[in-house]
Amino acid sequence: MGALATAAAAALNMPTAHADQVAYLVNVTVRPGYNFANTDHALSYGYSVCDRIVAGVPYAQLISELKGDFHTLRTSIRRHT
Repeated sequence: MGALATAAAAALNMPTAHADQVAYLVNVTVRPGYNFANTDHALSYGYSVCDRIVAGVPYAQLISELKGDFHTLRTSIRRHT
């Protein structure tokens, strides 16, 4: 079997990742800033992030989109001496 065929066969047999829904929901409900309307909305958003990763959205773009979704402002840390 050629290298390409071997790679394709391996890819078809790769398991898919499964998120721990309970852990995810705990994390997005106890941390400030998410403010999802309900658990369905939180899970839907989480799955949309996974879909963007699978679609190949570059990391920098993904982070930018996530920050925009939650209106995250970049702040600098000031050192007090």
